[in-house]
Amino acid sequence: MDFTFGEYADMHLMYGLASCNALEARRLYKERFPDRRLPERKTFERVDQRLRETGTVPKAKRNCGNQINRGEVPEEDILNAIEVDPSISVRKLAAQFNFPKTTVFRIFKEQQLYPYHLQKVHALLPDDFLRRMEFANWVLHRHRNNENFIGSVLFTDEAGFSKMES
Repeated sequence: MDFTFGEYADMHLMYGLASCNALEARRLYKERFPDRRLPERKTFERVDQRLRETGTVPKAKRNCGNQINRGEVPEEDILNAIEVDPSISVRKLAAQFNFPKTTVFRIFKEQQLYPYHLQKVHALLPDDFLRRMEFANWVLHRHRNNENFIGSVLFTDEAGFSKMES
């Protein structure tokens, strides 16, 4: 049975008061907390060692998550949901079927499926070529008049979109 955080803190305090002498720390702990379960000598040393090495008091748990029996996972239902709506997110699938996202990712991987975000891009229209040529000629003209012009222009890959046509 593990100790509480408060008990671990008190053990470490007693260990410090005893100048890192585990037997003395055990005696002090018994004297100060007579109604508590008395830790073994090694427990005081391990608490100090764990704090120094990991910064945490209790032992790290080996299995933090709930293991899911793969037989319980409705893989077919998840795959059908993806087929019906390919844009559904992993988070929504996990919530819909009440399973961790990692389980849904595992199913994706086994089926060689890859989640992605659809990225819309601006399509070039037929009259875009003429506009681009006009822009290129304008830049070339400005550069001829001022050799530092291009150095003073900031080009980005961002585009602004609106419903209003300009």
